[in-house]
Amino acid sequence: MKRRVSVFVLAAGAVGLGLVIGILSAGFLKLVDLGQHVLWKAGWADFPYAPLLICTLGGILVGLCQRYLGDHPKSLHGAVEELRETGRLAYAHLPHGLLSAAISLVFGASLGPEAAIVSLLGGLSTWAADRLRALRGRLGVPCPSSEGSRLHRLARQWPNTLALAVGFVIFFLGMKGLYSGGVLNMNEPFVWSDVLWAIPLGIIGALFGCLYRMLLGAGRRLTAPLCSRPVLRATLAGGILGAAASWLPMMLFSGQYDMQAAYLQASQLGVGQLSLIALVRLAMIALLLASGWKGGPFFPLMFASAALGLGMSQALSFISAPVGALGIMAGLLIVVLPQPLIILAFMALLFPLRHLGIIAAAILAATAGKAIVDRRWLPTRQVGHQPIE
Repeated sequence: MKRRVSVFVLAAGAVGLGLVIGILSAGFLKLVDLGQHVLWKAGWADFPYAPLLICTLGGILVGLCQRYLGDHPKSLHGAVEELRETGRLAYAHLPHGLLSAAISLVFGASLGPEAAIVSLLGGLSTWAADRLRALRGRLGVPCPSSEGSRLHRLARQWPNTLALAVGFVIFFLGMKGLYSGGVLNMNEPFVWSDVLWAIPLGIIGALFGCLYRMLLGAGRRLTAPLCSRPVLRATLAGGILGAAASWLPMMLFSGQYDMQAAYLQASQLGVGQLSLIALVRLAMIALLLASGWKGGPFFPLMFASAALGLGMSQALSFISAPVGALGIMAGLLIVVLPQPLIILAFMALLFPLRHLGIIAAAILAATAGKAIVDRRWLPTRQVGHQPIE
C-alpha cells in the first residue's frame, strides 16, 4: 500500500512539473508576442525613424544584459550539442538567458524564438528531472539503474517521460493560434516541370546558404575587437538594424508573418526590392548573432530564401512562386542543417504536400552539390560539420 501511495505521489509530482514546463514555455512566447505588439503597434511607432530609435535602445539593453548577466542563452547549436552529449542542459542561468532573449525579440531582432525555446524546454526538463530524483529519494522509490537497453532505461524513467509529455502537450496547447498565418500558403497548382526547375534552384539556395556562412564569419571577425565592449557592440548592431528597417520593409522579427505578405505583394515589391530584402536580411541575421543579440536563425533564413525565390519568380515567368520560394529555401537549409530527411519532414509539415516533389528535388540537388563542393575544396576534417548558430 505504501509503495502505491509513493508511486501515485511521484506521478502527481511529474504531472505538476510538466505543467510548469508547458506553462512557462508557452508563457514566454506569449509574453514576447505581447511585448512586440505593445512596443511596435503604438501610434508613435509609425514615426519614420521609430525603428532606428527602438532597435538602438534594444541594442543598449541587450549589451547591458551581456555585460551584467553573461552570454546567455546558448546558441541553438550549442544547446543541441550539450543535450546530445550530456543529456542535460544547465539551467542555473536560465532566467538571465530568457531576459536577454526576450529583449532581443521584443525590440525587433531579425531572429526567431527557437534558440530561446530549446534552452527553455531543455533547461526546465533538466530541472524537472532533478526535482523528480530528489522526490524519489524522499519517497524511498529507488532510482533506475543505467543498465539495459535504451528502451528499458526510458521505461524505468517513466516519471521524467510523463513530465516531458505533459509539458509538451501544455506547450503546444498554449501555442495554439499564436503563430497562425505564418505558413506560406500558395495558390499555384503543382506541375511536373516545377520538379525540374527545383534542381537548379536548390543549388542556388545552397549557394545562398554558403553566402550566409561567409557573412556570419565576417560578422564575427568584424565584431571581435568589440568583445570586451558588449554594450557598444550590441548598440551598433541595433542601430544598423533600425536603419535597415527604416529603409526597407520586412526587416524586423523572425519573418514568419512576412512570408505570406511577401508572396501576396511580390508583384508590387518587384524583383529588385525582394532580392534586396533577402540579401540585407541575411546580413542582419549574421550581424546580430555576432553582436550578442539572442535568437535563432532558421525562420529568418527561411524568410530570406523565400523572398529571393519570389524575386526570381517575378524575374523569370517560367519559374512559379512555389518552386522559387521552396526550391531556394530547401537548398539553403541543406547548408545550415545538413540533414536531408529532417529538412524534408520539417518542410512537409509547414507547406502544402502537393509541393513535396519540389522540396525533395531541391534537397537532392543541393545535397549533391554541397557534397561535391565539400569534397573538392574543403579539408576532410571539415566536411559537413561547420557549426551554425
